Amino acid sequence: ELAAQKGDLAVAQRWLGKAEAAGVTPNTTTYNSMLLAAAKSLDTRAALRICKRATMEGCGPLDADLVGQLLVDAAQRGARNASTSLVRTIEEAGMTLNATLCRVLSGAAVKRGDMKEAWRWFQASLSTGKAPGSGIVVELMAQAARVGNLKLAERVFHRATEAGMRHSLTSYSLLVKAAAHRGDLDNAEKWYMAAIGAHKRPDKTMFNNMVFAAERAGDRQGVERWFERALEDGAHADLVMYTIMMNSAGASGDLARAEELFEEARLEGIRPDVAMLRSMLDVATNAGDYKAAEFWYGRATSGGVVPGAKTYLAIIEAAASHGDVEALTLWVARAEAAHVPFDEGLFSWIIDLAAREGRLPLVENWFGRSLEWRLYLSRAAWSSMAQAASWEGRHDLVESWLRRSNEHGMRLHRHVYDACVKWVAKGCGLGSAEWLVERIRSWGVRPSLEAYTSLVIAAAHKGDTAAAEQWMEGVEAAGYDANILAYNAMISACGKKKDLPGAERWFRRAPDFGAAPTLSTYTNLIQAATACGELRRAGEIFESCRAEGFAPDIVMYTALIGGASRAGDPAAAEAWFQRAQGDGVVPDSQAYSALSAAHSRAGNMDVAERTFKRMSEAGLQPDEGAFSHLVKGHAELGNMEAAAAWFSKM
Repeated sequence: ELAAQKGDLAVAQRWLGKAEAAGVTPNTTTYNSMLLAAAKSLDTRAALRICKRATMEGCGPLDADLVGQLLVDAAQRGARNASTSLVRTIEEAGMTLNATLCRVLSGAAVKRGDMKEAWRWFQASLSTGKAPGSGIVVELMAQAARVGNLKLAERVFHRATEAGMRHSLTSYSLLVKAAAHRGDLDNAEKWYMAAIGAHKRPDKTMFNNMVFAAERAGDRQGVERWFERALEDGAHADLVMYTIMMNSAGASGDLARAEELFEEARLEGIRPDVAMLRSMLDVATNAGDYKAAEFWYGRATSGGVVPGAKTYLAIIEAAASHGDVEALTLWVARAEAAHVPFDEGLFSWIIDLAAREGRLPLVENWFGRSLEWRLYLSRAAWSSMAQAASWEGRHDLVESWLRRSNEHGMRLHRHVYDACVKWVAKGCGLGSAEWLVERIRSWGVRPSLEAYTSLVIAAAHKGDTAAAEQWMEGVEAAGYDANILAYNAMISACGKKKDLPGAERWFRRAPDFGAAPTLSTYTNLIQAATACGELRRAGEIFESCRAEGFAPDIVMYTALIGGASRAGDPAAAEAWFQRAQGDGVVPDSQAYSALSAAHSRAGNMDVAERTFKRMSEAGLQPDEGAFSHLVKGHAELGNMEAAAAWFSKM
């Protein structure tokens, strides 16, 4: 006991050991002394051991005040496990928890954010028969309101009411706040009216919560309505309310209203704080107005705001969406200075924008930086880069980008190589594409089927059937089965050479190698037939296409109309045009132009002009060819006046 009075737990434990060694059995007084020593030493774990041992040996009751003191200490220190164990020990010992201890435990749980435990001890405090203190009620409701737990806030409110507590305006305001955090404007308005019914005069905090509720609900009109109501009720709008109002305007993209509110607040004598300035910067950013963002950036940073990564990235996005490369570059530099981490998506986005604008020096600059950061660019960015460089005839630049990526140990996806070969083939020609494929091979990268197909297509567009066939053989030599795009290109190349047997041969060969013909395959074969003047064969191919279950489109019909036109058969051209309309296929400007050309070649200028007029009435824009056929037709008939009239309309 002397050791316990001094709070020396170690000495008390030593004398307890000596007593037991001498055959003395500890009693309730002994354990209470030990409990006192533990309490004075603030050793909750030792107290737990003492309580459990006393209970096991049938000693009791222990000193309730001492146990309560230990419980309060454990709860206030956030020692949840110790608190739970002490409560269990008290219950096992037949002791009861008073209202004060229950409120302490509830308050401790609230501070920990454990709302389930807080509610449990709040109910326990009510079961003691004593009305809960307003402090714990407000504290519990406030915690529930902070996380938007309206259900718990309402339960606490109703239980406290049942226990005889009279609520202040604060309780009602917290209920409104809980609803506001959920964006539940209906319940916020319900508790606002309940406060009015309880003769509570709403204050500024209540109105702030109502405006906040409307803002979270996305009710712009509701925000303005509650703002006006607050002013009418004499509640002067404060910094918080104006900031909420500006956020609401910003969410609707109404930058002008946000700026109006900012100025109004300033005239009211409200000094903007960091939150308000940040809000205005965010509003300008979210509105996609990067020029306004520039203004508010300067004002916010001078006011102590440190923009976050999200703000920088949003402004960069706005500048990019407007295609303003200068602004984009400026904001990226600022973001880098602020140590904002850039990802592959952002770099890809910037490079894609610069490439689509044809700004190759800027593309080169950003590409070099992406290599330094070892960032993999998107397929879209690579495609835009290759396209921009190819249209400038810079196949060497495309090769440089691929080579440097490999030198930095970056394993590019095959789609990147495919896109580069495709665009070089389109923009720089077959020779440049062949050179690039050889360079890719030299890096130990196996060209894909798509890369070979691009070479076949490039050769076919050039009309070089020998080169196209050579690359088709290259496809097979590389262990690939050519796809239908390659076969379509071969058929097209034969058509340009007016080699119908060759086109038919490639058409028959495709299915044998697993390349099923498509509608485009049949269209290319029809074009080859019409190029050779074989209109009957073109018709047979058309019927074969339909028999295979394909629905001919306007491209196929235009090929047939054009073939008939070149063969000098306007009746056949008219028949194919009518058949297209009968099949529900809507003619385009190319189809009308081909039909008009057929009649012009035959000297049927009245019909040709009527066809041209029908095209205009259909809302289609005639191309230069449509005018040229009419000019030529009239000129060949010696009607130079009509030819000049049509020439003037071009």
